[in-house]
Parts: sequence; structure tokens; C-alpha cells
Amino acid sequence: MAAEDLTATADAMIGRKYNPGFMSDDELAASFCIRTAEFESITETLRENTGNSNQHLIVIGPRGSGKTSLLLRVAIEVRRSSDLSSRLFPITFAEESYEVGTCGEFWLECLDRLAGQAPDNESAADLRRTWEDLRAVQDDRSLAERSLGALLDFSDQSGKRLVLLVENLNMMLGDMTDTEAGWKLRKTLQTEPRIILLGSATSRFAEIDRPDRALYDLFRVITLRPLDTTECGLLWKSISGESSPDGQIRSLEILTGGTPRLIAIVAQFGAGRPFHGLMDDLLELIDEHTEYFKSHLDSLPHQERRIYLALADLWKPATTREIADRAHLTSSTCSAQLKRLIYRGVVIPAGGTARRKQYYLAERMYNIYYLLRRRVASRIVDPLIRFMTAFYSPPELVERALGEATQSDERTQSIYRELLEQLSVLPEMREYRDRLLVKAQGLGISRSSAEDLPRLFDDYERCMAHHQFADAIVICDKIVALADPHGDREQRRVAVQARLSKGMLLGQLDRSEEAIVIYDDVVARFGRNAAPEILPAVVTALVNKGVRLDALNRLDDELDVYTDVLHHFGENSLPEIAERVAVAMVNRGNTLEELRRSQDAVEAYDQVVVRYGTDKTPALVAQIVLALSNKAATLVRMERAQEALATFDDIARRFHGSDIVKVSVVVEALVNKGVMLYQLKRLSEALEVFAYVLVKYASLDSPDVVPHLVKSTLNKGVVLTLLQRVPEAFRVYDGLVERFADSESPVVVSLVARALLNKSVSLIEQGQFRDAHETCEEAVRLFGMWKDAAIEQVVAAAFVSNGVALSNMREWAEALQVYDKVVGRYADSMVPSTMEQVAGAIVNKGVVLHQLGRWEEALTIFDEVLNQSSRMLTRQTRGQVTDQSRWTLGQLAIASANKAVILLHLMKSESSHHELIERYGSVPACERDLAAALVVISGISDAPAALVQAVLVCCAGIGSERALELIGERGAREALLPLVVTLQRELGHSLRVAREVDEVARDIGRKLAELRSRWKASSRMPRD
Repeated sequence: MAAEDLTATADAMIGRKYNPGFMSDDELAASFCIRTAEFESITETLRENTGNSNQHLIVIGPRGSGKTSLLLRVAIEVRRSSDLSSRLFPITFAEESYEVGTCGEFWLECLDRLAGQAPDNESAADLRRTWEDLRAVQDDRSLAERSLGALLDFSDQSGKRLVLLVENLNMMLGDMTDTEAGWKLRKTLQTEPRIILLGSATSRFAEIDRPDRALYDLFRVITLRPLDTTECGLLWKSISGESSPDGQIRSLEILTGGTPRLIAIVAQFGAGRPFHGLMDDLLELIDEHTEYFKSHLDSLPHQERRIYLALADLWKPATTREIADRAHLTSSTCSAQLKRLIYRGVVIPAGGTARRKQYYLAERMYNIYYLLRRRVASRIVDPLIRFMTAFYSPPELVERALGEATQSDERTQSIYRELLEQLSVLPEMREYRDRLLVKAQGLGISRSSAEDLPRLFDDYERCMAHHQFADAIVICDKIVALADPHGDREQRRVAVQARLSKGMLLGQLDRSEEAIVIYDDVVARFGRNAAPEILPAVVTALVNKGVRLDALNRLDDELDVYTDVLHHFGENSLPEIAERVAVAMVNRGNTLEELRRSQDAVEAYDQVVVRYGTDKTPALVAQIVLALSNKAATLVRMERAQEALATFDDIARRFHGSDIVKVSVVVEALVNKGVMLYQLKRLSEALEVFAYVLVKYASLDSPDVVPHLVKSTLNKGVVLTLLQRVPEAFRVYDGLVERFADSESPVVVSLVARALLNKSVSLIEQGQFRDAHETCEEAVRLFGMWKDAAIEQVVAAAFVSNGVALSNMREWAEALQVYDKVVGRYADSMVPSTMEQVAGAIVNKGVVLHQLGRWEEALTIFDEVLNQSSRMLTRQTRGQVTDQSRWTLGQLAIASANKAVILLHLMKSESSHHELIERYGSVPACERDLAAALVVISGISDAPAALVQAVLVCCAGIGSERALELIGERGAREALLPLVVTLQRELGHSLRVAREVDEVARDIGRKLAELRSRWKASSRMPRD
């Protein structure tokens, strides 16, 4: 077997470890040992579907929770069970069906799957022919009717109802371009007894949760919870063939979060190893399965990936602001992308408050993988693994570890204390938490007298200052035990406040269910008609309960709590009560937005402004700011531009000159208004806004205002460029660099660096290559030493722009040196945008080598690009073109087309190149590479100039007829329409096309004639 075959086989084997789709029916049925209750429930429902309508089902669970295995096991049972197979036929969709965009395409996809899964007989052949015929139908209504008709005909002929097993139904429906598709699907599912739908989704979604959506109340929902210790043990034994003590399995449950797919990976790796050795080798396991973890990352769109990596790097429940700062995004962008990640099921809410929610990665082992790749795992993960090995081994080892924690030296003790605190944030550690902390830190609960309260208050403050939340909970319990809830006013206040503090701490530790119990106890114990000194705490308990319900994603219950607050306390004029009611009202708007009830959310925010808009109490003004800001963000997402603009104006008008609200709030609102005007292509108005901001607030230098001023300046330069006022734009960019180049803020510096990059791009477009080169050199000199990811990406782009400028100046050697610097400096970067610049530098280097006639070196580089791009593209797309995958497509196409040009050149060159021709082939090889470029060119919205030029040279070399054959009926025909028209006319075809296309085609015809003339004169392939 060749080396490449061995590699391919190994990759396939790695894929099988976490993809049940590669298993045979016998293998999957034999290994199916968990989710048995859900399996029995689904099959029982299918057995009961015998009437004129069916009960449809949907299985909901995050990535790796076992949805695919469960659905495939159901399909196997339907095929094998005599009572089910006699009246049901399963049709299994692929895990991703990205090509489905309408109702007609859904039924066509179903027909395609049926044709591939039906018994191999004449019926299957008829289905395949029908599918081939229907692919050409353009009218979606006709397509839906005919495709569904073919499915129902098969149902009638076989006497069986069709069970459609559709994976990722939430994503399929969310990506549909037909807004009525869900209603059409509902009508069929409600009225057609021959169709049963069994779907899956990564999380609950609006289509099934909201009464105004098409699929509301249509499905019986089956939720897949994380595996408990017993289930983890069953899965471990099924895969490894070995049993392990519960304590050992428990550690794996915590590390994997009870995710079946991760448990399976660990079990395969750990078979035959002692448990202690398995934990020691866990990092080796993660490294071995890099493809699995990286595939998870590569499947995310660019901005979502940045947020995901920021969370992985933080390795703790983090707020939107913390994540945004780490990812170098705005809070509004970060918030929107976090919702998408929660929708995908890869990020989960993990505590915080209503205004400062916290988030965490759903797959915990990814954090260890990420830290390993960043080479900080030895400092963080190794001690954690060693500690867990001792902690979750037999009980005597637990006691031994605890003994070491309390008897070791101060430095070692601090490490154990830190590790205990890290583990204590996990809900699964609840049963161990108090015992560990009491023993490790000497904290115990003992009843004493009220004289101990001051000491306990001091202890509480000390624990809070050091973020020792579990210790603080123990102290709260002590205070509750001492303070009499029926005593004097101060005793009652202390009693209720201690309970509230405990609830908030439980929330911090993501123990939301326990926190809710505490808050309910406060309300029940002290009542909604409590004394004035107690009543604010009761309202706080209700509001905090809403926050905890939000963390549990119980959004309808959360809305009920806020309604309760408004009903009982909405008219209370006590300032402390009004503040809490305002918080509840803003939170209510946030919850409505989470439920995708955007219009209701806007109305909720308006109610806050109407009720408290004239109040000058700082706490209430803060809620007004929040309500208006959230309203503006919601309106932007709803694409209600005019109302969003009016809201930005409202913020600026209300708080201009305020002594309460920071001026940065006003500046940010104005800048956001300018950005929205820019997006609406109202450039002159946008320019006015940016200019006003800079004139009005130019003298301010506070850290919260400066980033907005810099952003406004940069945007002003962009707009001036679009308005063809380039010299003014350059003056703006230069002024920005002069004023802020020495800033110590990464956010500011990244914007300043972007100004220089924008200037260099404009100079290149104007043909001022020398000035562009000097501008790029300045950017590298000023900012090249920064390690910040956002700055690194801009500097890398400046390097590449410098190479382009040097190439246009025909300073080839210098250009090659610059591209080599990009690769040498950033080859190991994990920042996606920087990785793109590295790949672009490699491609550009190949183009320069081609220009210099160093064909062998160029071919080597293009081959490398093609191999890397193909692998990257496979990971990025998964059937769907994203912004990043579209960029990778462009690199692949440029490399293929340039390689084709070189091969044509070699054909026509002197005999000294026989060795290269022999290695790569001649015309057929050239045509294969050109065809490869044409296959991917349809996925690129704007084909790069280097790609178009290379394709033209190839067409001149191989002739019009063969070029048209290679373009074929692919999407490239549309992308290269003027070229296609030119080639067809050269072959004598008379075409009627738009005048604009006709003029471009004529220019292309002249270009092709020039290329052929030069080629003929020199008997060599021309370079352009």
C-alpha cells in the first residue's frame, strides 16, 4: 500500500471514532447501550401512529449527545422489527442537508434519499429516474407537489408509511430561503398520514417554541440530557470491554460533561490501560484526536470561531464584555454571535446577572485541547488531571489527597486551593464541595452567638475579595443559622440579606436550581407585603430568580416572574423598589428578544423609557440607557433602519451633557448611527455624523471615549475614499496615525494600523506603488512587534500589500522576501484572519516565481497551496460556502489556473524542460488544473484579477472549443459570462446579450487575439 493510502486509511479510522454513520447496522445495534429509554419511547410512538394523523417527534441535544446514533438505531429497528417493517419505511437524511432551501427542495431531497435507500429493484430505478427529471423543475410549487406525489406513490405501492429521519432540523429550517416553507411542511404533516417526521436539533428553536411559528406544538419533544455516572459507565464498558469504579467514571463524566461522543473517544483510547495511566495520558489522547476538536472549530463561521476561541482561552464562565475584549469585537457583535452559538448548542449560559450574563463552552474537553495547542496546558491542565486522578480514585486516595492539601507547604497548598476552587464551579462537584473546602481550609459550620456575626461578616468580605465563593456560601449558612428572621429589624435584615447573598453565590457557581430554591424561600418566608426594610430584598429575590431561570433557558417561566414583579410592585414609588422593577422590565425585553419576539422586546424597552424616562436617579438612568441601547440593537437586527437611527438620536439627545451618564454612551450612539448610514449607502450623511463626532468630542481623552473617536476617524476615511475624495481620506488616516500610533490600547492600535492598511490599498488601486510600499513599511515598523491578534492580522495584511506593491514595481526579489517574511513570522498563528494572509502570501509568491520563469519552484508552491486549500476547504464548508471558505476557494482557483498556465508554457518551451513535462504531463494536465479552477470559481463572488488573467491565457492556449467544454454547464458559466460569450462567438454562434456584457466580451476577444498573436510570433506561451 502506498504511503498516501495509509494516511487516508488512518484518517478514515479516526473519523469512525466519532461518526456513527460509518458503522454497519450490526455494529451500531450491538454498541447501542445508552439512550435506551428514549429509543423505546420513540419506537412506541411509531407503533401508535396508525390513525389518520401522526405524532411527529424531535430529538433535541447538543453536538455529540447521541442524536445521530439514536435516529440510526430507530431506523435499524424499523427495518428489522417485523411489526414496524410491515407498515413503516425509514428514509434517513444526511447529517447536513445544506442544499435544501425551499419546501420543494425538501421533498426532492427526500425523494433522492428514498431512491438510494429503497430495495434494489425496478421501483428504485423508477425513483431515480423521477428524481433526475424533477431536478430541472424551476417552479417550487410544482416541484413540491410532484416530489411529494412520487413519495406517496411509493408509500401506496409498498403499503408503508414513510418515516423521515431528518438531522439538524433547526439549521435546515433556519437556512431556508422560502419563508413559507415551514407552514407548507406543517400542512402536509398534519393532513398526510403516510408521512411521519422524526427530526433532531442541537437546541430548542423558535419554530417549535413560539405560537406564531409554523411548527409550534407539532412535535413531541425528546430532550437528550448529559449522561449520568451510571450511563457513562455503561458506555465505557460497551466500548472498552472493561468495568471501572464509579469514582473513576465520575472524573470522566466531569471532564467530558457527560457527552457520549467524548466518552466514546476516551473509552477507545483507554481500553486496556490502568485508569491512572489513562489520566496521565489524557493529553496524548486529545492530541491524537486533534482532527475531531479542530473539525468542531473549523465548522464555525469566522466571528463565531473568534468568540469560541476567546471562551476557550478564558477557561471560565465569562461575560459578554470579557469575551468581546478577548475576541476584539464589539459587545453588540459578540452578543449576537453568542446567541448563534447557544442556538447551535456549542455554548451554554453559565451564571452571571441579568445585565452581565456569563457563558461557557458546552464541550469541556475542548478547553484542554485548546490550552494544549497554546502550550499552556502543562501549567494549568497537568495539575488538574493529577488532582482529579487522586480525587476520583478509591476513597482512601481522596482522603490522602485532602491530607496532602492541608499538610503540605504553603506554596503547594495554594495550588490545591486554586484547583479546588476551579473544580468547585462545576455543578457536578456539589456533593463533594463543602467537605473538601472545610477540610482544606479549616472552615466549619458551628453554632455560636450573635457576637460572632461581625467576625463572620469580615470572613465573608475576605472570601468575596478572593473570589472564594464556595467558602462564602458556608459563611452565609452560618449567618442564617445565627440571625433570627423574626427578631428585631436588624436581625431580619441580616437574615434576609444572608439568604440573598447565598442565592447570588450559588448563581455565580452555576448552581441555578439551588439558587431558585433559596429565592423562593425568601419570598415565601418574608412575603410580598413585607416590612419596608425587607421588601427590596423580596423584589431582588424575584428578579434574581428570573436571572437564574434564564441561565436554565426556562424563558417562559422567566417572563412569568418578571410579570409577577410588575404586577405586585410596578406602582411602588420607593426608590429601591423602582430600581429593581426597572431591571425586571429591561430583563423582560432581553428575554423576549431571546425568544425571537423582537417586536414585543422593542415594546418592552419602550415601556421602561415611558415609565422612568424623566427620572434622574442614577440607577434608573442606567436602566434607561440599557433599554435604549438594547432597543437600537434589536431594531438593527430587525433591519428597521430608520427606527434604529431615531433611537441612536434619542440616546444622544437625552444624555448629551448629562452629569449621570458617561459621555462615551453618547459618542458610541453617534458612531453607531454613522455606521448604519454607511451600511445604508447614505455616505454623505454618514460623513457628516463622523465629522460631527470628531469636532464635538475631539478634546476628550478618557479611555472609554478614545476608541469611539478613533473608530469614527477611521470610518470617516473609508467614507471619503468611497466618495472619491482620496486625498482627504489620506489626510484623515495620516492624522490618526500621528495622534494615536503610540497608544497603549490594543483596540486603538488595531484601528490605527487599519488606517495605514486602507491607505496602502487605495494607493495600489491608484497605481502609486512606491507610496503604497512606504506606507506598508511604516505599518510594519510601528506595529509589527505587537502580539495582539487583531493587530497581528492587520500587520500580516500590510506585509502582503507590500508584496503586491513591490511586484507591481517589478522588484521581484524584494517581493519574494516580503512573502517569505509573512510565512516565517505568522506560520504558527492560530488567528484565522492571519492564517488567510499567510496563505495569500504563499499564492502571491507562486505568481511572482511564475513571472520570473522559475516554473519548477512555482509549480511546487502551487501544488502545496492546492493540497492545503483542499484540506482546509473540506473542513470549512461541509457543503456550505462561508466567507472564509469562499476566500480559500479563491486561493485554490488562482493556484490551479496559474499551474495550468505554466504547464501550457512548458509545452511550448524548449527541450530543456522535458523533465518537468514528464513529471506533470502536457495538455491533459493543463486542462485538469484549469478544470479544477473552473469548478470552484462559481463559489467566489468576486474573482481575483490574477485568476481571471490566468484563465484567459489558458483559453488562448487550448482554443475556444475546448475551453467551452471545460467551462461546461457549471456555475463558472455564469461567473465568466463575458468570456463564454466571446468563445461562443469565435465558434460562429450568434448570441443576443446585454450591451454591457457585449462590450466586455468584445474587449476579451481583443485580449485573446493579442495573446494568440504573441504566442504565434514567439512559438511560446505568452505571459501576462
